[in-house]
Amino acid sequence: MDVVVFDVLPGKVTRTGVPSTPDSNSARTPGARRSAHHRHGTPLPQPRPGGAPPNSKASPLGYEDHDKEELVIQALRRILQERGVELEDQRGASGVGADAYDSTGRYYEIKAHGCAVPGELSLTRSEFVRAWAERENYTLVIASHLEKGAGKPTLRMVNDPVHRFEVELPTEVRLKGVRDLSVESTMHEWPGED
Repeated sequence: MDVVVFDVLPGKVTRTGVPSTPDSNSARTPGARRSAHHRHGTPLPQPRPGGAPPNSKASPLGYEDHDKEELVIQALRRILQERGVELEDQRGASGVGADAYDSTGRYYEIKAHGCAVPGELSLTRSEFVRAWAERENYTLVIASHLEKGAGKPTLRMVNDPVHRFEVELPTEVRLKGVRDLSVESTMHEWPGED
């Protein structure tokens, strides 16, 4: 992916799905409780003031995944700066349950893909717990087509993902149907090679 593509704002922003109200959007997890303050186990650590970027490119995700996440952090930071919102990288802070945190108190989890988005995504336990507790204050950022020649680079931002997608509860939480454009989200697309 050419980094300069994210130096400009997206050429197209599209809203998908039907807006939901807190009462009309019940969790798709069978038997799930709806309290926004419900915690699963011990509380998660708070974000680190000033951010906590990863220490090195030798992360458990590997060099290429780290680079894709870094591109997404840069693009998201650019989008938010246009609204007067600052973004802090939290990828180096263990157990926060999100990759970034902004000056309004919103959490962001990034799932970056070189090509198309897979049919389902996984969340770690801390990511799920943070998303469940924060609800509309937690945004899943699904980035796709980040590799050169893979298509239009796209960031899809979905608030309250654990209550908008079907949730399968194994060791990790999987969000199913993440390609479904009927789910309320905001997509930012840049011109790219098709």
